[in-house]
Amino acid sequence: MLLKKNAFLVLIWMLFSVSLWADTPLAKAGVLDLSTWDFETNAPISLQGEWAFYWNQLTAPEANSTITPSFIEVPSFWHQADGLSLSSKGYATYHLKILLPDDLPAMAIQMPYTFSAYKLWINGELIAQNGKVGTSKATSTPYWLPITKTVTLDNEVDITLQISNFHSSHGGIHLPIYMGVSEAIVKQERTNIGVELLVVGSLLMGGLFCMGLFFFGHRDTPILYFAVFCILQSYSELSEELFYIPKYLDLNWQWFIRLERLASFVAIIALMEYAIHLFPKDKSRLITRIIEFTVLGFILYVFIFPGNYFINFIIITISILGIFAPYFFYLLVRAVVKKRKGAIYVLYSLISILLVLGFSLYANLNNVGENPLINFIGISAFVFFNILALSNRFSARLNEAVAIAQESERSKTEFLATMSHEIRTPLNGVIGMTQLLDKTSLSDEQRRFTDIIRVSGENLITIVDDILDFSKITEGKVTLESLPFSPEQLIEETIDLFSEKANQEGLQLLSQANSDVPAELLGDATRIKQILINLVGNAIKFTPKGSVSIEMQLVEHSEDQARLQINVKDTGIGISEEQQERLFKYFAQADASISRKYGGSGLGLAISRNLVNLMNGEIWAESTVGEGTTFSFTILLDHVQHNVPIVRKIPSLADTRVLVLSASPSFITMIEKFGKEQQLTLNIITKPIIPAKKQFDLVILDSYIQDGEHLLEELEEGQNCPIIYFTPLTAMQKKEFSAQVKAIYNPLKFSILRETLKTLDQYTPIVPKVTVKETSSQDSQVSKKLEILVVEDHPINQKLVMMLLKKNGYTADLAENGVQALEALEKKQYDLIFMDIQMPEMDGLTATKEIRKRYNKQQVIIAMTANAMQGDREECLSAGMDDYASKPLKPGIIKEMIQKWMKKEAIVE
Repeated sequence: MLLKKNAFLVLIWMLFSVSLWADTPLAKAGVLDLSTWDFETNAPISLQGEWAFYWNQLTAPEANSTITPSFIEVPSFWHQADGLSLSSKGYATYHLKILLPDDLPAMAIQMPYTFSAYKLWINGELIAQNGKVGTSKATSTPYWLPITKTVTLDNEVDITLQISNFHSSHGGIHLPIYMGVSEAIVKQERTNIGVELLVVGSLLMGGLFCMGLFFFGHRDTPILYFAVFCILQSYSELSEELFYIPKYLDLNWQWFIRLERLASFVAIIALMEYAIHLFPKDKSRLITRIIEFTVLGFILYVFIFPGNYFINFIIITISILGIFAPYFFYLLVRAVVKKRKGAIYVLYSLISILLVLGFSLYANLNNVGENPLINFIGISAFVFFNILALSNRFSARLNEAVAIAQESERSKTEFLATMSHEIRTPLNGVIGMTQLLDKTSLSDEQRRFTDIIRVSGENLITIVDDILDFSKITEGKVTLESLPFSPEQLIEETIDLFSEKANQEGLQLLSQANSDVPAELLGDATRIKQILINLVGNAIKFTPKGSVSIEMQLVEHSEDQARLQINVKDTGIGISEEQQERLFKYFAQADASISRKYGGSGLGLAISRNLVNLMNGEIWAESTVGEGTTFSFTILLDHVQHNVPIVRKIPSLADTRVLVLSASPSFITMIEKFGKEQQLTLNIITKPIIPAKKQFDLVILDSYIQDGEHLLEELEEGQNCPIIYFTPLTAMQKKEFSAQVKAIYNPLKFSILRETLKTLDQYTPIVPKVTVKETSSQDSQVSKKLEILVVEDHPINQKLVMMLLKKNGYTADLAENGVQALEALEKKQYDLIFMDIQMPEMDGLTATKEIRKRYNKQQVIIAMTANAMQGDREECLSAGMDDYASKPLKPGIIKEMIQKWMKKEAIVE
């Protein structure tokens, strides 16, 4: 269809040209009679026919009549003229007399480009000149520029044209000269330029598009070659068709023709390389090499020889393309038959460009102007169909890359799952046995050794968990829950996790939720806690002395949502500006030596950043070296329906005179906020000095101040008011306080402070519950009645679980795989089954499904596995299990699971 359409357009143009020539008056014996021609209604007319011709003479306009001329057809090359045996090299003068009608409008004459130099006179006035006309090669300089001039014409017009040619194989006028109404000539010229610019734009944009596709996408070689071809061809169009390059850059003709020919030949090679790289399996190596070496030979020829030797290579260029086209056509037909990606589109493009080349060859051989519309349609179709082919190829390559990436991700996930399982399995034995060993009689040195083993194992598990979280985030598999939770309770629970370590390090922990923070919000409390654990853990790790605090505040809210900002501040070693640039990047430490001294994977902050982003927030750090760091992040949460605002203000405390003794800036900052919230009158002293002869309603004493214990004794003697004493959770908790003292132990939680202040009239100290739960007699009675089956194939983990059960007063039977578990169930009814997942013969998931099939819900089945990847828990529950515990087993998890599920199943009598 495309072939027929383009052929139809060419035929219409040719018929139009023939009919136009047939109706156009022709010059005879050097005279063109246009006296009856209507210039206003007709298009510009070509000055064709017999011109007077003076060979090897450069006669002046006034001298033409004194010399007997020959007559030559215009347009034509003089060496091709009938009856004249002339060389293409030489010089000559043309003359034409034109008879015109009266009352002509403003007229213009349009001179086409020639292959050499010329001068054009009208009625003795020089109106156009191109190059330098001379009588020898040394005195003649060729140039190519079409020129349009507005002229004033009488009834009779004498046109004299001098031409010299010593550089081209074609001498004379090979394209027609046009005359017509100035407005029509300009309109025609602008139309031709506009169409040619569309051609240039199509080529240039197609080339730039493909260039971008190559550099910013897959480095697919055919895309690059096609881009080079389009860009070079657009240069050729600008130079050869529009003459913008020589006109505006004022290039020497030798350089102009050299660059234009080089661009054409390199474009041919680029097109050849494009074709053979596009369909490498269908190429003919011999034909490819012949064409390539031929073109390379011409390129060397252009480099070595002067411009006059290759000035007419346009015919050679078209001829080479004519030789290349059948081969290209053959290659494409093979590719189409073999159903190569995009081959059919390239075939369509070839048909389009062949029509353009055919017409161009026809125009050059027959000395007629090329039709810009045909060029535009053909070249645009060529570019369009090739971009379609390359886009199709790019899409196919992209799909292949996506498939490979998905397979790679699947392999990576499987590898991480396997490695996680393999690491967790032995660590379960290491950490579990260490915990059991720690409860035996050990010397101080042995206990230090077991603590080192336990802490090292826990650190390794943290690293494994970080890597798993990293994998989930990069795969986009992290999903957030939206459940009600208490923001204040969340930060207090987080800081409680670090109380033991902080007390060991001598650090003060503080947490405070501002009064405007809602009592309850909707969000993923687990993920928020994960961020806080990471930030607080880092703060404690890098704070040798001082304090670590968490502060929560409301920064923005609407009817539906609230944006919280949480600050984690420490008084640690700080981070330099240079080191801050590496924060929040995967596997990056602020300082390379930090990982050696403090440990860590470099993933925690990066994971935190991604989790914060998922909650539509941002995270940042502010730090001063040697003074400390504040990590802040915001999160956007939804309000709970019918949310009741929390009442944190205690009206009875308004205007209470409070003495605050503390040397901790963090403590003082939080107390000041608390005092503003409760409208307290604060007197803050940072040195161990009690104001003399001054009574207060309340004293808040921070034991981290110098001589804290001595100050407490002085206060009890000198102040007749309640004393709130903040102290670490150490042996000090065993001390008996007077009724005047209310002790609050590290970490400092302002919710506890509020509750304490509500009971100022009572002097009973608040001591946290620090007790070790022992197995009750009821538990012992329960354990005797509880039938437990442990399904585990790893010998060390078998011993660990059996010993943990025994320590908690339970006995159990053992099965090493799913098959043995089913055999055991046939012999005995079990209340609770701890089921491993990866086992030989029959895995835990298959065994669970079979148990549910046979016995329905008679047993509680708890997964106890080292599989801790995203979806593992869900997979266990969907298989029919009731609960999930990942290895290494957390302290107390065995007893916790038994009590949780046995209570639900009402097994205890």
